[in-house]
Amino acid sequence: MIRSLVLTALCGAAVALYPKGSVINNGNWTDVDGKFIHAHGGQIVEYNNLFYLIGTSQKEGPGALSEGINCYTSTDLMHWKFYNEIMHNTSIVSSVGSPPWRIERPKIVVNKQNNNFVMWFHLDTGNFAIKSVGVAKCDQICGKYEFVSGFRPDNQDSYDMGLYQDNDLAYLVRSVANTYAGISQLTPDYMNTTGITSTGPRMEGVTIFKLDTYYLFGSHLTGWSPNPAQLCVTPTTDDVRYAIWDKNATECPNPTTSSTTYNSQSAFVVRFEDTVNKKYSFMYMGDIWNAPNVGDAYYIWLPIVFNSTAAQSFPSVPDLTEWTFGDYEVDIPQ
Repeated sequence: MIRSLVLTALCGAAVALYPKGSVINNGNWTDVDGKFIHAHGGQIVEYNNLFYLIGTSQKEGPGALSEGINCYTSTDLMHWKFYNEIMHNTSIVSSVGSPPWRIERPKIVVNKQNNNFVMWFHLDTGNFAIKSVGVAKCDQICGKYEFVSGFRPDNQDSYDMGLYQDNDLAYLVRSVANTYAGISQLTPDYMNTTGITSTGPRMEGVTIFKLDTYYLFGSHLTGWSPNPAQLCVTPTTDDVRYAIWDKNATECPNPTTSSTTYNSQSAFVVRFEDTVNKKYSFMYMGDIWNAPNVGDAYYIWLPIVFNSTAAQSFPSVPDLTEWTFGDYEVDIPQ
């Protein structure tokens, strides 16, 4: 959890202004009512003076399925209040497959053009029969989302996925047929993809972030069991659509000191921005799936450490029980 933070609001989907405090990874992931926080495979969104933690509900049953997607709110990243179940499993309607549905890795972006919020997630059956994404929309970030459609993006099988937003452009990154990572720009309404334009190595738990260039973070494919992370860097600095990644993962090493990524799998990377002092800090959000007891999964939040602001510098992710954002700053590239 996070303590002692001073925050300024920034209207954005994946960027929050600068926290002044410490992260404590002690397993105490309960909300202000004392209930365990269930927001698995999720993200943190900062919007209109609040932080929103969005992820799936508790994994249950032999298929480790979730009943829905939850939203929590906080003003300090330490005290989380359960706000709403923003979508339930039974609200999904698909002509392919049958419920109960597999809902995984929900991500929300703000569509300024339509003044709404769009959520994507991995949509599947319990036995992975449809390999699709689900798309939903809402006028409020933590309102009840309307399911819009489920489909195979760019007519390709899709598994673990994430969204990356850069100003008014948004991109889907996902494990395509569990053979490679594929990146596609979304349509202006964020309801569909426009074709795969960049491919990376075989990975899941995929997420993108940017310093002076783009980084692709993911894991190997070992089910619920943890494995060494992969972190790729591209020489492409101006357009993630055409990012060049090492497809064989020989240049995408593990940024941690652990062969199990500290028993976690990547869910999201948050970039925090100090606009006054022109600093960034980055936070890795990981799920500790606690296999085979996935219903008891919890989280770990760690700094992504850049030792240099040089182009394409390679960061590390240390294992820390407690850390402070101010200790892991990097200059905003000019």
